[in-house]
Amino acid sequence: MVGSMAFKRLHKKGKRAEASGDFIAALDIGTEVVKVLIAKVVGEELEIVGVGRKQQMIGDMHSGAIADINSVVKNCEVALAEAEEQAGLQAKRVIVGIAGELVKGTTATIRYRRPQPNKPLDESEMEFIIEKVQERAQEKAQRQVAMETGNGDVEVKLVNAALVGIHIDGYKVSNPIGFQGKDVAVQITRRMRRWCILGRLRGFVMSWRWICLRWRLSLLR
Repeated sequence: MVGSMAFKRLHKKGKRAEASGDFIAALDIGTEVVKVLIAKVVGEELEIVGVGRKQQMIGDMHSGAIADINSVVKNCEVALAEAEEQAGLQAKRVIVGIAGELVKGTTATIRYRRPQPNKPLDESEMEFIIEKVQERAQEKAQRQVAMETGNGDVEVKLVNAALVGIHIDGYKVSNPIGFQGKDVAVQITRRMRRWCILGRLRGFVMSWRWICLRWRLSLLR
């Protein structure tokens, strides 16, 4: 019902809709409460014009992470409807903050054995090694999340991977080009995300015709 009301508001025309481009919304999906603020952008300052809150149910969150995505989305709709009712308009831009283990950062060492250890490493081979390292990092992340959640079907996407260090046959190098050796160990820090939840929340944001300025995600190391 709330979604239907919101859908109707999206199609209202008039001065309030035209002015909504000067407003911004902040949606905070917390462990206990979903909170929404709608603010008017005045130069470099924000003037709060609408506030909405909705208490999360016990089964909605578990250990700080989203457990019932459909219920959480409904809570967001209720809080949003309250804020918009108070503001008298809908903001077109939004920043979303999400609690829980949606993004996880880990450091791992991936090893690659060169088929021709006596050949000096060149740029093309190093690019190939990095590509293989990223593939293995993705597989390792998938296995780790599957083990932690007990669900092998959870889709995990690598957000980014940063190079920490490279060792060739146990010797640390800052630039591997030109070195010989068999065992190349690449240490990377990677951030991965559980797409099943983010994808559903992204769909919710798009259904309200928002321009999402930023996702602020909790990062667990």
